Amino acid sequence: MAQQSARITIERLAAGGDGIGHLDGKVCFVPWSAPGDHLIIRITNEKKRYSRGEITEILTPGVGRVQPKCGLFGQCGGCQWQHIAASTQQEAKQAILSQALDRPELDFTPTGTPYAYRRQVRLHLNTGRSTSPKVGFIRAGSRRIVQVTECPIMAPQLQCALTTLHRTLCPTIGGPATIRLAAGDAGAVVAVDCAAAPRRAFYQHAEALVPKSLAGVVAIVDGHRTVVAGTGDVVLSGSDGQSLCTPVTSFGQANEEANHHLGRTVDRWLGDRHFSNALELFAGAGNLTGVLATRIKQVTAVEWDTSACRALKENLHHRQLRGVTIEAGDALEHYRQLHRRFELVVLDPPRTGQLELARLMATGPHRAVLYISCNPATLSRDIGVLRRGGFHLTEAIGFDMFPQTSHIEAAVLLER
Repeated sequence: MAQQSARITIERLAAGGDGIGHLDGKVCFVPWSAPGDHLIIRITNEKKRYSRGEITEILTPGVGRVQPKCGLFGQCGGCQWQHIAASTQQEAKQAILSQALDRPELDFTPTGTPYAYRRQVRLHLNTGRSTSPKVGFIRAGSRRIVQVTECPIMAPQLQCALTTLHRTLCPTIGGPATIRLAAGDAGAVVAVDCAAAPRRAFYQHAEALVPKSLAGVVAIVDGHRTVVAGTGDVVLSGSDGQSLCTPVTSFGQANEEANHHLGRTVDRWLGDRHFSNALELFAGAGNLTGVLATRIKQVTAVEWDTSACRALKENLHHRQLRGVTIEAGDALEHYRQLHRRFELVVLDPPRTGQLELARLMATGPHRAVLYISCNPATLSRDIGVLRRGGFHLTEAIGFDMFPQTSHIEAAVLLER
């Protein structure tokens, strides 16, 4: 049976990146579309409350539609919005976040660097029996790998590292792997995470590449981390503008400019209030800890990643900040043990949010919660729990941390 075709006008962008229009009064999601597009689409999925379609013809492009810079756009799942002008992307993100937070007047900070901004990426390596090693990002809507030899959103150091990977390291890994690249002041660090040890040539090439082409190479074999050559850390600019040492295997904010905006925002909010102590959860290597510790006399920072804890200690020493206690372990468990001591709780959890933690904080003794998130949906969910516990949203702002994608970074402050 042939799939139904239809004409549609795209009205706006959805949180997941698709364009939204209406057919017969029902919402229709269309990937790779832009606001204002007049399209002919083929219906690919029909549900009771919504449908999905794919573009077969662009009758009239929307005013915000532009030519993508990457030839892999539409195949690679890394970017969803390269075909949309930067100003239109930012308007859409502001609207999506505003709706998620139920806050009509919402500040949003754009970025002046829409390309070549990303200083951390995760790639996938597939070594099929009949093909040469394929390294790249996951194809949109599948689990297959799209071979990537260049990427316009990568920082220049990462682009050079990607070329080195293709030419030298990937052919010697010998099996499927996840590869992390991180750009620092001294160059890029590569971390290869695989189930079995790479071939001997991998280690030989790694030693030859450092420091001429790479700052460091790390191998993670069946969970065991080894610095093969150079360093396993990158030194980059933290949210406070000072140097921040971060392990290549640990979380770090991908966009330096947006991260600086985040740090200045947090510093401003804390400067307008007085907290005698704070509990920071998911502290990482201390991207925000330095900002907190300059405003708050006593800070306890919790982080499960022991490598990040080690870097956090070094970063605090570099800043000569002595009022911070570092706790290595699970955020939820440490909150249960420590929460009664603190006026302010600061958290920057993964995209899944922290529903159970939000439930506990809602009944905790805190004056305020400062929540950093890269997912408006889980942020909205967790804020709803905190609001039911008597908290009120007093500050909120969005950041364009990830241009060319639908991802949105946000910071909110809730008080009671």
